[in-house]
Amino acid sequence: IRILIPATILTAALQIELSGRIQLDELLLYSNFIGLTSGYWFIQVLVQFLFLMALLFWFAPVRRFAAERAFDLGIILLGFSALLMLSAPFDSIPDQRNWHLTQFRLWQFAIGWCIYFSDTPHRRIVATYALCIFVVFEYWLVERSLGAGYAVVTGALGLILLHVPRIFLVKPLQHLAYAMAGASLFIYLMQLPVAISVAYLGFPVKEMPALHVVSILVVGYL
Repeated sequence: IRILIPATILTAALQIELSGRIQLDELLLYSNFIGLTSGYWFIQVLVQFLFLMALLFWFAPVRRFAAERAFDLGIILLGFSALLMLSAPFDSIPDQRNWHLTQFRLWQFAIGWCIYFSDTPHRRIVATYALCIFVVFEYWLVERSLGAGYAVVTGALGLILLHVPRIFLVKPLQHLAYAMAGASLFIYLMQLPVAISVAYLGFPVKEMPALHVVSILVVGYL
């Protein structure tokens, strides 16, 4: 609810501002399945994941399995995500619209699950191999032809989480990191409204990209 309601309100407001009308597929957060979205496809995928996981954990055997063998559940989800990705026609995979499909983002959710439950050296090794395989797989099939490298960034961050147990920061930076992490959802949601507002006010966004970034961070945090 904390994700769905703000995303729905902002999506409706942006549609009215940009086109003067409301599209039901965008408002109900399923437009990622029928074409390019207006910017919140990540929220759509996240909400869809949450609904799917709620449905999955509705079954008592799944809840027991997750409680007893959480890491193994993540591996099963990774295997399922691989099947979903491979089931798509290879000539359609390098289409940017496929980035917005839930089945193409399942591996990131699953690898995050595995990383969280990698509490032994053996599990960290397994998670590292799985992460590298999926990063190479997505980069080679999807991102290489588009000149993108998001999978590589995901892989780098995943490796840090797996193999760097602590990152030492001075107190002010710790507080800043916690504040940004806590406001990350709203920082993401406020990207488009802030961009529109800054452009409307006449600020030179292209000449001052740092101002744009700082504005998004401050407004999202507030």
